[in-house]
Amino acid sequence: MTRTIKYFIPFIMAFSMIFVSCSSVSSHQYYNQQKQQITEEDAEDAQIIEKFIEKHYGAKYVLGASGPNSFDCSGFVMALFKEIYRVNLPRTAQKQYYYGRHISKAELSYGDLVFFNTNGRGISHVGVYLKDGKFGHASTSRGVMISSLDDYYFKNKFIAGRRIIR
Repeated sequence: MTRTIKYFIPFIMAFSMIFVSCSSVSSHQYYNQQKQQITEEDAEDAQIIEKFIEKHYGAKYVLGASGPNSFDCSGFVMALFKEIYRVNLPRTAQKQYYYGRHISKAELSYGDLVFFNTNGRGISHVGVYLKDGKFGHASTSRGVMISSLDDYYFKNKFIAGRRIIR
């Protein structure tokens, strides 16, 4: 029996190494994996929003910045809405929260704003909803990126959605 285990262990180790190495992806590969299938009515908004995110993907997070080479979360949302919709949003996530109408998590669609309490003191983070629980935002650790509302970090920090356009 030990002879079988002796030959079985290298096989398991080799298989594990292949499996683990395949799960590692670069930021740009991760972005491409996160692109969503979309309905016809969302197609135009989705394409424009995704192009904006792709253009700025990985741009560094800098507090107070609103592009084009660096952003904070509200600066990213502000720049996206100004460029795509010609809508001037306020500069902070707290003030952006009061624009548009409140919508439930179940009603979220392309271009809606998603707000989070990441510091325990109310609205402290904002992003732009894409589809299937994914949203684009400027992360303090990774810059402009796509995350999921179900990610461990965001899952219990979601506060509300707001619809600005439509």
